[in-house]
Amino acid sequence: MVMLNINNSTELSARVVRVASHMRVAILAAAVTLGAIATGTQSASASPITLGSASSYGVFVGSGNTLALGGGFNLSGNLGLGSSDTLSKSGSNAVSGTEYRDSSLTTSGSGTLTVSGGTITQSMSAIRTAAESASTTAAALTATTGLTDQGGSITSSVTIKALTNLSENVLDISALSLANSTLTFDDNGFTGAKFIVNVTGAFSVTGSSIIKGINGASGSDVIFNIEGTGSTVSLTGNSSSSLIGTILAPTRNINLSGGGTLTGAVLAGLNGTGYTVQTQTGGYNITSLGYVPRSVSTPEPSSIALFGAGVGVLIAIRRRMRPARP
Repeated sequence: MVMLNINNSTELSARVVRVASHMRVAILAAAVTLGAIATGTQSASASPITLGSASSYGVFVGSGNTLALGGGFNLSGNLGLGSSDTLSKSGSNAVSGTEYRDSSLTTSGSGTLTVSGGTITQSMSAIRTAAESASTTAAALTATTGLTDQGGSITSSVTIKALTNLSENVLDISALSLANSTLTFDDNGFTGAKFIVNVTGAFSVTGSSIIKGINGASGSDVIFNIEGTGSTVSLTGNSSSSLIGTILAPTRNINLSGGGTLTGAVLAGLNGTGYTVQTQTGGYNITSLGYVPRSVSTPEPSSIALFGAGVGVLIAIRRRMRPARP
């Protein structure tokens, strides 16, 4: 009788040890699962950068500023002009989309602007607000650790590789000054990676310089947010110059010339008056391609699979802990 009690006690102790061990495994599995899911959805809590209603414009000039077309300006997309803007024309210019203008627009010059989609008069204040909000939000983003040239300046050919697909890849630089050089954005194996480049100083792309995307990156994935007042944003290329991305310039003048091509958008004069967007010798070609926000993330398949494995462990342990039926 005593021996039986000792054996039962020993068996009970062993059973307790096994249960404790299983519980530790279960807790570890649950912790890993929750950690993986949290990692996979961490960025979903932050709203994506979006241009909102401003994404429909290849060129938009905010209130109280000037669009000066010097001939050879060709826009494939919509043109937007804010309240109290001035549209100055010389030479021949063309817009294949629609011109949206505020009722208080002033026009001058003897040149022409042919608009295939006609002209619509409406308030443009919501467009300006959306673009300005995108610029402010972009400037407040935390820089992505590890991106090439983070915190420096770009003055020669370089490739920026995406490091994450779940949020914007944010690069903060003091200047971008390309002369016959190539800036490449690389999705780096991700699907739909986004690039936000905040520039506090000069922004100049001249000669045969190229800004391009590879491995899936395109003009709809890139924003150049040019902060503060400072030197004129200069895109003075030639027929070999090809650029991608949306250029946000709330408080800068912009000069476009030399016949270069931009696949993206120019949104300027968003926060202030007296700024000028102008085209000069050789004109400029813009194919409207608005920035597309990243998708709000959901748990990745690997995280879901891990969660399933964790649940499986818990079920197995629960079954083993059930008392045997008599």
